[in-house]
Amino acid sequence: MSQPEAALNKAYSLAKSAQTAVANKDYGKAIEKHKEAASQLLQAKKLSSNASVQRALDTMYAHHLGESSKLEGLENSRLSRIARIDEEEAEELEQQQQQQQQQQQQQQQQPALVTGEVSRADMDFAQIIDRFVNLSISMNNQQEFEFDAPMSETEDLQQTVSRLKVHVKALERNAQMRSTSLQSLGTKLRTELTEHNEATMRDLRAENAQLRAENEKLNAQMTKMKSKWDSLVQNALNKRKERG
Repeated sequence: MSQPEAALNKAYSLAKSAQTAVANKDYGKAIEKHKEAASQLLQAKKLSSNASVQRALDTMYAHHLGESSKLEGLENSRLSRIARIDEEEAEELEQQQQQQQQQQQQQQQQPALVTGEVSRADMDFAQIIDRFVNLSISMNNQQEFEFDAPMSETEDLQQTVSRLKVHVKALERNAQMRSTSLQSLGTKLRTELTEHNEATMRDLRAENAQLRAENEKLNAQMTKMKSKWDSLVQNALNKRKERG
């Protein structure tokens, strides 16, 4: 396996991990995996010398960086909303405590309904009325706090959560579609790499065969020249002997 293809396979594995993390709503992990996949694609581009392959890797690199940016925006928005909700709950709790203190003060300052000399039955009846009045005040205060004021905020929060759920579903569908597109692009890229390697090997084999043929031709010429040289040397020796 070539180095560019190894980096591409690693990027594909990281992209699958990012898709799984999004499905599990683990956006922090998804962001990390998208960035790692982009890094592997950049490494594959550096190791590749094919222009069309490099363009395809650029497209995939930009895609994963874009996905990580989108998920970072979604995660930051979610954390900000959680912090705002916590702050609102703290304010509500503080307001509730203040109202309870005011209610206790009102109960302590409530004027007595019975003065002077009264019978036991009148005193019991007055105490019952007093308790009923205090209970009514308490119920009214509680109803105003628990239902009237927060109702619009609760509905607004529910609507916001619903919109976020729809948006997340859309992101998941887009991620699935893009994953399918990336798989097709990866298959195409592997095919192009295979074809490029096969073409290179064919060219090398043809060049090697040509060099071998030229080498054999040179060897034949060298053999012929050596034979001619040996013949010339032998003729010269023979002539020298005849003269001597």
